[in-house]
Amino acid sequence: MDEGWSRWQRVAILAASAVAAAGLWLTGDHSAGNLVFVVLSAAAAAAVAWLTPSRPAAAFGILFVVASLSRGTISTPVGNMRFEQPAIAAGFAALLLARQRIDLRRLRPLWPIGAAFGVYLACLALSTVLFAPDRANSLRMTFWTGLSMAGGLLAFLLLIRSSSRATEWICLSGYVQAIPAFVFAILFFSLGPVLIAGPTPAPGVQDPLGILPKVFSLSWEANIYASLLAALTPIGINRLLSGNRLADKVLVPIMVAALALGVTRGAYLGLIAGLAVYVLLAAAPRRLWNRQTLRRVGAWGAVIAGSLGAGLVLTALLLAGPRPPTNPLDFTKPNWGRGSGVSNPVPGKVAGPADTVGFRLDRVPVALADMPDSLIVGLGANSFGQRHTFGEDAEPDHISILVVAAPYEAGIVGAAGLGIGFWLVLLALFKATRTRADRGTVAAYAGALVCLLVAYEATNALNFALIWLLVGAGLAAATEPAEPSPAGEPVPAG
Repeated sequence: MDEGWSRWQRVAILAASAVAAAGLWLTGDHSAGNLVFVVLSAAAAAAVAWLTPSRPAAAFGILFVVASLSRGTISTPVGNMRFEQPAIAAGFAALLLARQRIDLRRLRPLWPIGAAFGVYLACLALSTVLFAPDRANSLRMTFWTGLSMAGGLLAFLLLIRSSSRATEWICLSGYVQAIPAFVFAILFFSLGPVLIAGPTPAPGVQDPLGILPKVFSLSWEANIYASLLAALTPIGINRLLSGNRLADKVLVPIMVAALALGVTRGAYLGLIAGLAVYVLLAAAPRRLWNRQTLRRVGAWGAVIAGSLGAGLVLTALLLAGPRPPTNPLDFTKPNWGRGSGVSNPVPGKVAGPADTVGFRLDRVPVALADMPDSLIVGLGANSFGQRHTFGEDAEPDHISILVVAAPYEAGIVGAAGLGIGFWLVLLALFKATRTRADRGTVAAYAGALVCLLVAYEATNALNFALIWLLVGAGLAAATEPAEPSPAGEPVPAG
């Protein structure tokens, strides 16, 4: 392990981060809120660059945590930028400038995976240039997607030498999302859909004036928030089964209960799929299916089911049914102090649709009708909303179903590359669980990835870095040198 940067190199990192922050703020929105976001992003980039040579797992952890804070964005002359994007660039720069050398032989297993994902990105870029109505917007989205995918490679390079502590940081992001979620839900219950001080929307709550409010915490939207917590659950459970840490015992019930506040059916299905994959892979050899393993799996299965049930009850109490927007909590009123329910609490404000599944499915035939115009390479990144709008305000429409969005934007060639890439990643993880002593950690990454792929059939979020960071971390755990699994291992270990 490298000792890190010299004193002058550290000064240079801080100076470069300060200059970059000043440049971002001066060329973008000059508001105080944007300044806070710029400072946070620059600090994360500096921390990643600072820690990369000496503590790569911590550098990855900071990158993952800030990537989960997807709600906040930085205003720039070319569009909004997410917090983790400068940190990804800083991490690559630190790897190139650090004294240690990257062993290219470690990258050999990634070439087929990289080629498959490269085909997807190339088709996305080509279709954007050729067919997107708003080429600038689509090129920006293609660049952001490519940068997020590069974040997966950075995660692999950081963790290939030290992946054992990565799950601590990944689980930390669960606390970062779950605890504010409970606070936002309680504020919504106490103060109403709109805060008493004025017309400010309820913080952390999506569609506060609609029929079905949802908590999104610090994420871009409720679906991404709930999907993230669902994906982190197998990782948290594996840490639980492989140790006796109090933080892990508390984290899993908190994350699962907080997941329910997102009111996202796709995340529930993803959670079930991810846990099934984790259990099957962590105890794949038949000799591991002993009474002790089954008892522990059953016990924590009951904890998860109970936590999800408690979260659903809490959601019904705190979020169900809108009320007059400026009325505070008053237990002398019916409906748990929320007053009489109203379907349209603000004149002129239309409540959002309750049937979100129907909303998503309605876009499928429209997308299928467009696809023949460019079936091979697609119609361009984020271009569905450039061709179609919805609602009275003619807002840009979108495809929420990943399996439809991928061929629409990147064609059948790009979608095939994307599917093959994820299949190769999962295959590498599946193979690693058969030979490694730490099969539980690898199985947890596989479960997290499957969870997101299932949940993203209701939320197309490939342009966000989270799934790619988990891909890189999982591949690092699967390919890092380790001793073969000992015979008769009683419990999945991480």
